[in-house]
Amino acid sequence: FQWKRAYVCATGYSRRNVTMSFFRSKIVLLVVAAAAVAGDFFAAVVAEESCASSTSTDPNQTDQPQLDQRDLEAAAAFDTRLRERNSHVLHQEEEIESEETNGTKEAVDENETIAEETVAADAKEVNRKPRNDWITRTNPHTGEHEEIQVGVEQILLPNYEALEAEFHEALDDVDAYIWEVYDDPELSTVLNRCKDRDDDCLFRAMQGECDTDRNYMWENCAPSCKACDMLLYERRCPYDPDSIPSGALQPGDLNRMFARIIEDPEYRKYEPVAWSQPTMTAAQRAADPDLYDSPWVVSLENFLSDEEVERLLELAEEDGYEESDDGGEYLEDGTFVTYLIPGRTSFNSWCRECFTDPLGQDVVARIEEMTQIDRHHFEHLQMLRYEYSQHYHVHHDFDTYDVPRQPGPRVITFFLYLSDVEEGGGTNFPRLDLTFTPKKGSAVIWPNVLDEDPMEWDEMTEHQALPVIKGTKYAANAWIHMHDWQRPNEKNCAE
Repeated sequence: FQWKRAYVCATGYSRRNVTMSFFRSKIVLLVVAAAAVAGDFFAAVVAEESCASSTSTDPNQTDQPQLDQRDLEAAAAFDTRLRERNSHVLHQEEEIESEETNGTKEAVDENETIAEETVAADAKEVNRKPRNDWITRTNPHTGEHEEIQVGVEQILLPNYEALEAEFHEALDDVDAYIWEVYDDPELSTVLNRCKDRDDDCLFRAMQGECDTDRNYMWENCAPSCKACDMLLYERRCPYDPDSIPSGALQPGDLNRMFARIIEDPEYRKYEPVAWSQPTMTAAQRAADPDLYDSPWVVSLENFLSDEEVERLLELAEEDGYEESDDGGEYLEDGTFVTYLIPGRTSFNSWCRECFTDPLGQDVVARIEEMTQIDRHHFEHLQMLRYEYSQHYHVHHDFDTYDVPRQPGPRVITFFLYLSDVEEGGGTNFPRLDLTFTPKKGSAVIWPNVLDEDPMEWDEMTEHQALPVIKGTKYAANAWIHMHDWQRPNEKNCAE
């Protein structure tokens, strides 16, 4: 967008020019040029307003927006591309005019064929059996008229007329179930999410898909599955500490793990360095629990090969990056609603294939061996991309909401650097006065919890991603939980 803004500011080519370029073409060109012109028209509108807002309106003030050489070069390339596109559109206009007469008859014949097919399809749809998406009743206690919106209309597909009686009986059962949910003080909290979102929910429920495709059906067809209670996290994902196997860490395990990484000759090839480590004895910590000891923070200069880095980047591109979100609130169903915030401006994707791809598996296995924690405790790798000025404000990877949940909290962060950065983009620990400069193939490991109590967060490992000043930063988070994360995630119990 910046170079399009530069083009508008430098040349004056604004929305009016784009509009005139568009309307020179005849209506028949809408199909040919609509997508391309709409994109440049929108960019020009935003860019022109941005240019206007950044240019002084004081006639005595001559300051203009400062454009660097990259902006001007990009603007020139944009101008050339747009002129070539307009020339191409005009050429297509001439061709279409010459073919217009010959094409009229074929178009009419094609429209008639489509109309006949539509009539035939509508005739087949006569057998659809609709269910009103609102249900009503007279409250037996108050005598008041009540109604509930239960989702989209449910249909019985053509060729299944033999199931009509069973279908309508199932509809009545669902209606009765919804009123039970409505009258239940606890379940009524998720009533706004307990909807049939597909018009074939009931039909699929009758085919047994509430059991064979449980996650999808519970989320999108809860009334037809009579599973509104599964939208409550506590019902769907009960947490019983006594029934969960012992966690990844016991008191004292963190110190032993990091000491082994530093001292074991097997790991010297990774060039481990301890930049921070505990200095107090167990007796000192027990005598004064309010004192904060230094946490472990260890860097590994050569953890990933170039081949592994390139493969991880390829997998991230295949998954596609999205804007990173942060903050928000937990809903009754246990899901976390997040928002885009100015404090976090990077892009991320989730590398699920890293657990099945051969090179990705090598990386996961190495983290597993070094930490001696089973990979089932690992989240999918979170792939990160930070471009110019992008950053992430001070935060902590421990979340108190995770403590009473099946996977437990994130206990260790294993951070991988997948690129060098020309300037900026460091990982900073403000309480420890530590900053790590991104180096392709390196890694940094730190705990999110206390060694003496792995279910309590260690606030000393708050950190931030500093703004990228020059270049692009690629990295990845490997978050390790106290308990199994992978299996609860399959049941929508790890969000």
